[in-house]
Amino acid sequence: MAGIERSSSSSSSQRSTQQSSRVSSNEATRNVRSELSQPDAATQQTRTSQGAGHTFRDGWDDAPVRANLNLRTADARQAQQLHQVQQTVAAEEVAEPGAEVAEPGTDIDWDFIAEQEGAARQDAYVPDPEGSQSGVTVGTGVDLGARDLADLQRLGLSEALQERLTPYLGLQQQEAVDFLEANPLQLTAEEVEELDQAVRDQAVDSLITRYNAEVTSRNAEDGGERVSFEELPAEMQTVIASVHFQYGTLSTETPNFFGQVVDQRWDDALGNLRDFGDDYPSRRGREADLLESGMSAAS
Repeated sequence: MAGIERSSSSSSSQRSTQQSSRVSSNEATRNVRSELSQPDAATQQTRTSQGAGHTFRDGWDDAPVRANLNLRTADARQAQQLHQVQQTVAAEEVAEPGAEVAEPGTDIDWDFIAEQEGAARQDAYVPDPEGSQSGVTVGTGVDLGARDLADLQRLGLSEALQERLTPYLGLQQQEAVDFLEANPLQLTAEEVEELDQAVRDQAVDSLITRYNAEVTSRNAEDGGERVSFEELPAEMQTVIASVHFQYGTLSTETPNFFGQVVDQRWDDALGNLRDFGDDYPSRRGREADLLESGMSAAS
């Protein structure tokens, strides 16, 4: 399938441009950077041209997407391609409220992501208040502590549901625990469905726009043939979406992983997930297993 390219990055190439292309297995292992290590060469290049992101850890993207494309290329044709992408993203941001937007042709396994996030809950709770920045959480992992009022309003929820959720916005850790104990929150099944669908739509739109803008930018710069998010196999789409839902803007929160999946260097992304270095090794392992199955199916 197009876009499934199994390759690995090598940060050791920065030490010597004349090094032999054959490396030992130990050296190859060191070249697959985890998220807690220094960025690999490809990711470092991406980070130097990346703008500041808007995100909440363990939450969802909180601001409209703005593609940060590099127009500093001498090739007029490439510059024109990048400019077209910026125009497309800008048009999406200023669309009239209620305007119909074409649904992206995604193939994300929502059942898999729901399993990682935990079953949708009608009763609000605060997960791991001492070990994370989590706040009052409800539905399928919707962290109200990671949101403010403007962010909540962008979801387009009913006025009644918005009013119920507003008091819990921005509260984190013990403050969230104390407030929730004094003010329990129990949503109806219909309210959970409304909230989950709105958050899912917002997160997916953000992910696809950022991913495809970066793919277009890199292809224009180096003549590559990276495919769009919608053209990726279901396994790849699902894994990327799963990490995105937990961390938010991948380009700023997990830049090594973002660079690997945008470049479609699946071997590197797999190695990263196996040694991500965060507090969720079991979840990363399940994502790695799914990614590996997609790689095997495409080979």
